[in-house]
Amino acid sequence: MKKLKNLASYLIFFLFAIGCKRDRIPLPDIKHASIPPQKAYVVCEGNYGWGNSSISMISLKDETVIEDNFKYVNNRNLGDVVQSITLVNDKYFIVVNNSNKIEVVDTSTFKSVQTITGFLSPRYILPLNSNFGLVSDLYANKLYKIDLKNYTIVQEIAFNGWSEKMLKIEDRIFVCNIYSSKLYILNESSLSITDSIDVGTFANSMIIDKNKKLWILSKGNNLESKPGKLCRYNPQNLNKEFELSFSLAAEPKSLCTNLAKDSLWFIHKNVFCMAINNLHLPASPIILAKQNQLFNGLGLEPSNSNIWISDAKDYQLKGQVFKYNSKAVLLKTYTVGIIPSEFLFK
Repeated sequence: MKKLKNLASYLIFFLFAIGCKRDRIPLPDIKHASIPPQKAYVVCEGNYGWGNSSISMISLKDETVIEDNFKYVNNRNLGDVVQSITLVNDKYFIVVNNSNKIEVVDTSTFKSVQTITGFLSPRYILPLNSNFGLVSDLYANKLYKIDLKNYTIVQEIAFNGWSEKMLKIEDRIFVCNIYSSKLYILNESSLSITDSIDVGTFANSMIIDKNKKLWILSKGNNLESKPGKLCRYNPQNLNKEFELSFSLAAEPKSLCTNLAKDSLWFIHKNVFCMAINNLHLPASPIILAKQNQLFNGLGLEPSNSNIWISDAKDYQLKGQVFKYNSKAVLLKTYTVGIIPSEFLFK
């Protein structure tokens, strides 16, 4: 009798689930990564000119937080406006934008190994291989090629405008250009611009899905009446497969994907999710920001599809990070540094 009741309950749940719209109740993949991460690092930009940026470290084992892990270990401030942290060759490369440098940090101890200088206003680093990486820049009108082992700049590549996030696909490098409506493509061997594709103004993030398609999210420019866009391209022939436009007030950002790479996640004031085979934007958010919350960054934990959201509050107070499970149930709230944005799980 008990088995019959369980079966009836399952059938009722199944019929309810298939009747729901896919864009309203997405089901993220929950398979586990081979090595679950032990820590979550939170990029906390800090206030411009105040030198109070930090990397907050959250232990995924005991839920403890060190709000400024760099200062805690190295007994000095990290610098002014941290932009990004990237794992390269078993080292963390922390890009400190307004301090014009990259701090190279040991992954085991978080001790500073080297400081790379000579940039104007660096933003992100993209490893090209085990020997070299590419660094984008806000003001320099150039990209920097750096030696990842000697920690030096070895080449400067002309680039028109503010270069932002980058993505390497086979032997080509895709580079976001904030003030242009174009995404530029560089040849890896020559590091020269070979092509461009139309993606909308203020392209800020991009991912590759399970079908090896390239998705680009642009924020748009409300003052110039240019809406944000979500575009999908075939990166092999650079053909645009389709494009979705947001409202002028939307300003979407923080595009990311789950472990299975079959769903897209992004922030548009709230957190939204859509399956990669949907041809329209989701109508309803997965997670709704409360009145005093300012969602600023988004990440998906690879081991269990937990959803991590950073809250910048008023850009003055210490920020918060919210951890939700894959069903959008709040699990934990952490206090971190000022203006938290991006995440790295290790």
